[in-house]
Amino acid sequence: MTLTKNEAALRRARPSGSRQISTLPQSVRDLLASPPKRGGGLNNWLFRAARVLHPFRESAEIIELLEAATCGEPVRHGEIERAVRRSATTTWKPGQAAQTVTRVPAWPKVNYEQRKAVIASGLRLVDLWKISPVKFEDL
Repeated sequence: MTLTKNEAALRRARPSGSRQISTLPQSVRDLLASPPKRGGGLNNWLFRAARVLHPFRESAEIIELLEAATCGEPVRHGEIERAVRRSATTTWKPGQAAQTVTRVPAWPKVNYEQRKAVIASGLRLVDLWKISPVKFEDL
């Protein structure tokens, strides 16, 4: 059996790590073996990994596995513990379909007709600011 770099780090991090890794489903092992770098989604990955580990491990073991998986990455104090704690409420269950989250757009859809009319009017940003009923000073 060939170990990935992260699986080898997980096994070296704790003597029982071999048992911990080999008894997990392959999809969970694959996830643990591919943590992103800081700035590349590490915080989200910690939450996702903790979420899928809950059915298989206690919180303390999940923390140890995530610490070993992110060995060498700058992880903020309490970041792993927080991910484990927060993910417990949305624990993945084997066989469960993927959950989808409906996201509401932060901005309304562009009204192209209105936009075209404003551009055609020749008004500049400063003009719009002056005629706006809402003033920055009021905010």
